[in-house]
Amino acid sequence: MHHVREAERILLRPANGRFHAWILTVHGEVLVGQRQWGEAKSVLERALALFDQAPDPSNQAIAMWMLARALRGQGNELGRVRRLAEAADGLFAKLSAAEARNRDAVQKFLSELSAVAVPSSATSATKPSSHESETSP
Repeated sequence: MHHVREAERILLRPANGRFHAWILTVHGEVLVGQRQWGEAKSVLERALALFDQAPDPSNQAIAMWMLARALRGQGNELGRVRRLAEAADGLFAKLSAAEARNRDAVQKFLSELSAVAVPSSATSATKPSSHESETSP
């Protein structure tokens, strides 16, 4: 982490928003790996704002995916988590085969989101009511 912060200090110049966004994405990815969800969210939000001004689809997709993971780690904004992951998946799909591994990881993440949402509704639909429990042998 020390090296990332030092790179930010030395290399970040307002004139190069795309490079700045890339450094912030790397920083955010490290923070996600360390499960520092709040700090990762802050860093990745800044990266995405810069990518809006200086697009870089590959790194933008990574930033979206990492932000989705940070938000999920915090346990909030679940709708936004899904939207970010789906947007990252869409960007990865448009990129070269070199991004297949990232796309596979995002798709697995999306499957896990769906799996978490399904059991709670399926459980309530298949759970016997208190009346059914009383009449069962």
